[in-house]
Amino acid sequence: MPIQHVSAQFFISGSVFSESGEPLEGVDVYLHETHQGTATDESGFFELTDVRKGHYHLHVTSAGYHSVSQDIILNQNLEGLNFQLEVSVNELHQVIIENSLEKTDIRTNPKSIVHVDQHYLEMQGGSSFMKNLEVIPGVASINNGVGVSKPVIRGLHGNRVVMTINGIKQEGQQWGEDHGLEIDPNNAEQVEIIKGPSTLMYGSDAVAGVINVRPTLPKRKDEVSISQRVEYQSINHALRSGTHVALNRGGNWFKLRYGHLSGADYSVPVSQFVYQSRILPMPRQRLKNTALNEDAVNVYAGISRKWGFAYLHGSLFDQTSGFFTGAFGIPTSYDLRDDGNIWNIDLPYQRVRHARLAAHGNFLLGKNWLEVDAGYQNNHRMEVAKPHSAAFSESQDVSNDALLLSLGTYSVNARYFDFDSSKRTIVGMSLQHKNNGIDGYEFIIPAYTNQLAAIYALFRRDFRKGGVLNYGARLEYNDLDIQSSTTDFYRNGVRIGEVIRSEDWHKQFLQWSASIGYNRTISDNLQLKSHVARTSRVVQANEIGANGLHHGAFRFERGSSKLDPETALQSDVSLHFEHKRLLWSISGYYNYFQNFIYLNPSASFARLEVEGQIFPYPEAGQLFEYVQSPAHHLGYEFEAEYKLTSYFRAKVNSDYVLVDATASSSHVPFVAPFSVKPTIEYLREFHHKKLEEIHIGLRYEFYGAQNRVPRNDIPTEAYQLVNGVISMSWTNGFSINLVGSNLFNTAYFNNLSRYKTLGIPEPGRNLSVSVKYIFGQRLVNRK
Repeated sequence: MPIQHVSAQFFISGSVFSESGEPLEGVDVYLHETHQGTATDESGFFELTDVRKGHYHLHVTSAGYHSVSQDIILNQNLEGLNFQLEVSVNELHQVIIENSLEKTDIRTNPKSIVHVDQHYLEMQGGSSFMKNLEVIPGVASINNGVGVSKPVIRGLHGNRVVMTINGIKQEGQQWGEDHGLEIDPNNAEQVEIIKGPSTLMYGSDAVAGVINVRPTLPKRKDEVSISQRVEYQSINHALRSGTHVALNRGGNWFKLRYGHLSGADYSVPVSQFVYQSRILPMPRQRLKNTALNEDAVNVYAGISRKWGFAYLHGSLFDQTSGFFTGAFGIPTSYDLRDDGNIWNIDLPYQRVRHARLAAHGNFLLGKNWLEVDAGYQNNHRMEVAKPHSAAFSESQDVSNDALLLSLGTYSVNARYFDFDSSKRTIVGMSLQHKNNGIDGYEFIIPAYTNQLAAIYALFRRDFRKGGVLNYGARLEYNDLDIQSSTTDFYRNGVRIGEVIRSEDWHKQFLQWSASIGYNRTISDNLQLKSHVARTSRVVQANEIGANGLHHGAFRFERGSSKLDPETALQSDVSLHFEHKRLLWSISGYYNYFQNFIYLNPSASFARLEVEGQIFPYPEAGQLFEYVQSPAHHLGYEFEAEYKLTSYFRAKVNSDYVLVDATASSSHVPFVAPFSVKPTIEYLREFHHKKLEEIHIGLRYEFYGAQNRVPRNDIPTEAYQLVNGVISMSWTNGFSINLVGSNLFNTAYFNNLSRYKTLGIPEPGRNLSVSVKYIFGQRLVNRK
């Protein structure tokens, strides 16, 4: 009967071997679409049962080996599959091989994609999630001290970089550089970095690239895993802990991860700094009032069945961090005096809370798959400070709530996958509604609502001689409605009048983007990728309506209602080679923006117009204005790795980016300089012994001077850093990492840091020690 035929159950079985033909035990084998999997036994054998008819991606992954995926069209039992895994030159993060949303092997995807796993991140010892990713060429971060950083991909940041959590775009005031990503680093178990235009599936903001964060979901039936990780950072005596519990019983699974961080004021390698020709003290060589506390909880509950999987994800991120004492008003020696407590968080400070509830599912429809993500998130950002000026307050008893921003976002994404042996089609849609509310005596961006609706299609065609063609298009509609806002202005206790901070502004945008990419396997070891895209990024509310003092960034920002959507023609090409002991890849890109939007530093301080009179903005910083100009954006990324012996390897990576605005013959601010980072590593695995693995690494980092800065900005000099790592793991589940950053306590200025405006160098030497113990990873006793 037809119904019986559709619901018929099949099995998939086979074996996994090494290059030398030895069976491999403990290799993960699972179906991507259902999140159901198993592990090979001591003979290398695996079997997946009760699998429905349909199209699947079968994944075979094991640390230290190249992962393998195979497209399967299942109409009957499939047995006798044999996989031979090749040893990977890069043994740290070669497990994950598939682009998360497009469901394609990254080697056949035309974009430059890097995957890293939790083990890789834990070995970096950075003070934030983004600091752990900075070793990847083309990736940097904008930092405000320790624990607060925002991503930069190929020299672009803010609303040009998209970050997703489980397929849903993270919405958390991306334009702001004074608070970090609302993510627990312990929950970043799989991280995918897509470098270059990715607007088709991720929206018009993904001009520079995408950072996808995904958890590892429990795949093996009847298994429980419990682990605890503790990390200490010397630079601010920070203690971070992470607790993880995962359970899968018969395809019903649950996962909980809780993280806590507490840190003191962080240290810098100077005892004084110079701001506006004044020498100011740095007591104890610590940046006063930069302590922070952070709590994060992530809960997952789901089911994996023959028809696919579905799960709910709830999370809460809550971070309170002090603002450096000079962030509100002008820093003085009196404000910077030692208060005797490096742990307290005093005024001014900020609190960021991000709550999320989402549902995710993958459903078998006939022989194809429908993937759906839907959720709501609320980002609440609060700045608390004593009013440093009476210009906006009639009473001295005004609330200390300086700035309140509350951003609520509803999102729905759906993708339908139609695959066969030689062609693939993905058709998708996205809906989003955002509402941003404001309050407090300060002003930086207006209240607004934004609605988005988009449809897109991606196509892939495989050719016999190793060529793969990818192409697609996206149509996106945006409705942006900005509300007017005014503030009373006082002078010497007398109300002068109202200041217009933002005016009513409402506009609809209908934009399109398209791309085409071609991959070519030139030989067994050499692969060519090329990609061309036309992108169009909708203008953002902050770029139009910003009109206030951005305290954490130490500047006054002003938008312009005359800005148009940002369109660009983007291209990149890359070569990837791997054979035996040698791996290298090089990527080059060139983008031409017809009307690039950027913050331009002016030669003046902010002023306000009140009832026809002009007044200086009280204690305002330098005026930065959003302007628009044609721009050239180009650069390269290079990395190589050579296995010197069985245990020693040498690595090097380098990158460079240039962004120039052509209309004003000016450079664009906040662009990282040229860098080169050679590394030597010792990595050894011990089989069938108590000590499982030992890893020792030493990395030298050179950053060139950044003199290509706009007029009225501050250039930075070249600097050098040395970092080291020692990591060991045992078969009983215990592991320890010791990471040293800036070992020689070098005083330097990062062009992406906002503290360079104040003459304050980057953090000094940091020693990070982390200990992790997996209490149990065993089968559940079933009745």
